[in-house]
Amino acid sequence: AFTSNHYPYVFNNLKLKRENAGFNKSFLSVDATYKNDKTIFSLYASFLHLRSGIPGFVVTNNYSSSRAQNFNRSFLSILNSEIVFSDNLQYNGVFYFNHQELEISDPDGIIVFADSKKDSRLSEYSFQNKLSFSKGVFNSNIIYTVSFSQLNNITSFVSSNDSPEKISSVNHLIFLGGNYSFIKPITMPFAIRLSTGAGVQLLNEKLQRENHSQNFYYRAGVAVFPDNLPQLVFKAHYANEFRVPTFNERYYSNLFNHYDLKQETYDSFDAGVDAELGIFDGLELSAVYYDIRGKDKIIWIPTRLAIQTPRNIAEVASRGIEFSANQKLLNKKLELSIVYNYADARNKTKLSASDYNYNKQLIYTPLHKLNSGITYTDDNCFISVNSSFVSQRFYTSDNNPLYALPDYFVLDLSAGIKFVLTGIKHRFSITVYNLFDENYFVIQSYPMPLRTYLLTYSLEI
Repeated sequence: AFTSNHYPYVFNNLKLKRENAGFNKSFLSVDATYKNDKTIFSLYASFLHLRSGIPGFVVTNNYSSSRAQNFNRSFLSILNSEIVFSDNLQYNGVFYFNHQELEISDPDGIIVFADSKKDSRLSEYSFQNKLSFSKGVFNSNIIYTVSFSQLNNITSFVSSNDSPEKISSVNHLIFLGGNYSFIKPITMPFAIRLSTGAGVQLLNEKLQRENHSQNFYYRAGVAVFPDNLPQLVFKAHYANEFRVPTFNERYYSNLFNHYDLKQETYDSFDAGVDAELGIFDGLELSAVYYDIRGKDKIIWIPTRLAIQTPRNIAEVASRGIEFSANQKLLNKKLELSIVYNYADARNKTKLSASDYNYNKQLIYTPLHKLNSGITYTDDNCFISVNSSFVSQRFYTSDNNPLYALPDYFVLDLSAGIKFVLTGIKHRFSITVYNLFDENYFVIQSYPMPLRTYLLTYSLEI
């Protein structure tokens, strides 16, 4: 896949040209499967080569783009295994390996301080083991996952502060869960399924200093299936969970010596209804209300450089609704989908009586998001139209209306053909992004492209 390295955009009522914003991507993948009556083994492997520009910020007194380039070469392999011991007992295993080589070329010295070029290497391994048991209306599973990640050669990248030569993490995760179904309990006109689970994580991270943590989490849920409305399922869930900062978040916070980035913790509740209706080739509907209370949520804030860095917010509260619909037509060749989300996400950290950031919408979090799409696919061709609406977002914590990104509506169009030649499957496609030339920002000072084109060719041997 390829896009040009410049595109038009509008900033301060001026139509300008954005340089160094394109990419060139090559991708190769293979997969193989072996199976018999009791076992299935499958292997997937892929190689990716990506070159992309890092154009940097656009501000009132500087419209120029940086000349920095990002080169990414990665190899991914996944081995899946499934072994059936009996009608009641089954094992699933997943081995995952990912290796990436990242190189930043910066002839102007805007991003890389010590040199005009810097490279780093990321290696990740994980092994998940899942044992499942089922007997009638009872199902249970136990999962053990061990993973290792290491990033090498990161000194003087992005920051001139002292950084370690490498950072690494080792993660052990154990989870035990199950569900039990009551078929018409006490002659009630519905069936009930209860589910629950709990887990523990042991994490050891080596950053500028070692971090050791132990985390316990749990969740529970209920689903109700009415007899007189078999198309509907009413459901509710509660969870007490956490999220450890990703390696990417640890990395960028560590570069600026903010190595005390805390993990996020959440208490969440959701309730809703799912419906499967036999209209034409199938109509699926879902509506969910959610209420999430969190501590130490990680958000990315701008810096003076061409990147953003992660920071914690002490307390946040998010509540909202999500509605989705999916309709299939023409023997499932035509699919229509729509997803709407309303998110009232607020900062509940009050540092003083005059804290103007208290109870304000989180930065870059829109109240309204609406995505919709229409896709037609058959044996020879495909065409899809996708749209996205995002409402106003603030990029300062006090929600000052002078520092808000306006809402935007973007429409993308994609079409292509598929054919088989000499036993090889070929696929050509063209995608038009931002068909209506919408002028918009996802992040402040990063103008998005006006109408652009992407030509893609792939083959499957």
